[in-house]
Amino acid sequence: MNNELDHVLYEEETGIESNLDYIIEQICSKPPAPPNSIQLQLINDEHLDINSDKEKITKLEYDFVKEFTFKTMQHLFGRDANPSTLSENNFYLLKQYILSIGYVVDVECTETETDYIYKIKFDRYQNKN
Repeated sequence: MNNELDHVLYEEETGIESNLDYIIEQICSKPPAPPNSIQLQLINDEHLDINSDKEKITKLEYDFVKEFTFKTMQHLFGRDANPSTLSENNFYLLKQYILSIGYVVDVECTETETDYIYKIKFDRYQNKN
């Protein structure tokens, strides 16, 4: 990636502050890049065990990937986009963009009598080679 994406991502008391919209716009202006090919660095030492059987990721990292995923979804499919409005093809495309920054997103949907409940998990991409 070129220097256009050399922007600072940092955490304040209010959460992630960044020019994330610009970064997403640049990443999504092209087809999805190969897995883990876009390197974004977040620095923080507070850890949150997201998946107990997986490597721990920081709370900042989790918050960033969650925010990146939802903002990318809205950038690609419109401001009203949410997991219940995406087709399988749309989910696949979204997952490819998330893979490009080195994360795997997994979405589980449970239907209740009145609603759908979505459980979204993030893991670091692990190259199987």
